[in-house]
Amino acid sequence: MKLHRSLLERPLVLVGLLVLARLVFIASMPSTWSFDVYCWLDVAHVMRDGGNPYSLTPHLHTAPLWPAVLYILDRASEFTGVSLIRCLQWLLIAVDAINLLLVLHMLSRSGVSGKWINPVLLGLVLSPISILLTVQHGNFDALVALWLLLFLGALWSHHASGSRRSWLLACFFLGMGVFTKTVPLLLAPLLLAGSWPRKIPTALLGLFILIGPTVIGLVPLYLADAPSVRLHVLGYRSLAGWFGITGLLPLVGLDRLAQFYARVGPLVLMALMTLAARRSWNREPLDRVAALRLALALLLSIVVLGPGYSPQYIGWFLPLLVLLYLHADAVERRTLAMAYLIGTCTYLVEYALIPSHGAFLLHWTSAPTLVAWSEALNEPGVQTILRIPLFLTYLVVLITIARPLFRQRANALSTSPDRSHTPYSPS
Repeated sequence: MKLHRSLLERPLVLVGLLVLARLVFIASMPSTWSFDVYCWLDVAHVMRDGGNPYSLTPHLHTAPLWPAVLYILDRASEFTGVSLIRCLQWLLIAVDAINLLLVLHMLSRSGVSGKWINPVLLGLVLSPISILLTVQHGNFDALVALWLLLFLGALWSHHASGSRRSWLLACFFLGMGVFTKTVPLLLAPLLLAGSWPRKIPTALLGLFILIGPTVIGLVPLYLADAPSVRLHVLGYRSLAGWFGITGLLPLVGLDRLAQFYARVGPLVLMALMTLAARRSWNREPLDRVAALRLALALLLSIVVLGPGYSPQYIGWFLPLLVLLYLHADAVERRTLAMAYLIGTCTYLVEYALIPSHGAFLLHWTSAPTLVAWSEALNEPGVQTILRIPLFLTYLVVLITIARPLFRQRANALSTSPDRSHTPYSPS
């Protein structure tokens, strides 16, 4: 038993298990891929022929970092003779491994200890959700998680030391997250907490580092084909009607209300971002757990309150949830463990049967009952019903994570006449 524990404490052993688990799935399901993977093949084919994938395909909704990655992978595929899909899978496996090492590094900095650390880390390594997203879904949301882990690490350093360099690094990592996918911009209010550099040159430099890569990347594309960028990037909204609020309203005959909410959903998220900025402004430096909670609360708000949904969104914050679990009290750990169980069951059903996700179970069998279920799951209403437990779970987790932040602020306001704030410390 002690030998097993000591082995699991070695980062290279955990990375090896992570890679092995994903390779076993690839060997078992050599040609099971989601619709997104075929979209990336289409994008790479257009770029190989010298075309603009933003105008010639409808698949790109972000700044050009991911197309650049696909271009490099396509060249590597041509040079090595390894298929582009395998190159994509290897890249995403590598990102998973880096994210695991970042989680381990952040835990070592926090001084967290406990007998449940190794089982939780093993759960991240062998998570069916992570494996399915990496080798079957093939989207790049794990890259967003990578930038967010680096962002939080830099933010932790800044709040601990007041370092201007750490704050600018946090701006850079968050900016790279925005360059990958616009979602991390919602976390910008975290940069305003504590003794952030308030000198105008430093603040302007941080702003440029934050939005510069995305602006610089999009301007040439906009000048080359403004309508495509406006339609596919600036005007893009997640799929509504398949999950949560916009999925449940049509089930009770409120289709117009669902369409209205899908339009105003981004305004709801902007309001949350404004509220977070207001609460962050002029407060004392956030402790590590409070910063982690605020980041998770904002990201989970996109899933729970946003206008649309895709299953790969969990890839943004799954490593962050593991970090929070290892910092949480017993009640929160039980809530997060139940959420992990419900999420795993939901994802296994989705990726086993839904054709757009890859439907790995249908590669094993063509049993009429399973085929009928798979066809039924093509309907948005059926997928919404399947995801009701997951939606409620996300809601409970959001409330669980956010409650201590509000309790901390209420305590600070009631005990401090100068409205100062005391960093939250979990019991």
